[in-house]
Amino acid sequence: MAFPADSGLNTAQFCLLRNLERMGCGNLTAWAEKTGIERTTMVRDAKTLEARGFIEEVGGRGKVFTLSDKGRKTLSQAVPL
Repeated sequence: MAFPADSGLNTAQFCLLRNLERMGCGNLTAWAEKTGIERTTMVRDAKTLEARGFIEEVGGRGKVFTLSDKGRKTLSQAVPL
C-alpha cells in the first residue's frame, strides 16, 4: 500500500519515520524494538531512508539516526494523507 505520490513514502517508510519522529533520535536497535521489526530489517530500511535523504546519522553510541529536514517536511506532508 502506498500513500499518494506526493508524499514519496510507502506505508512501511511512513511508520518508520513516524516512530523515529516520536523518539527524537535513536540507534538502530532501539528503533527496531520500538517499531517491532528485526534489527537486520531495520538496518536495510535505514540504509534506504538515509540514501533518500529522509534520515541522517548523528553522534552517539552505535548508529544513531534522526529525521533530516527533508524527512520532517516529507512526514508533515504525508500525515494528513
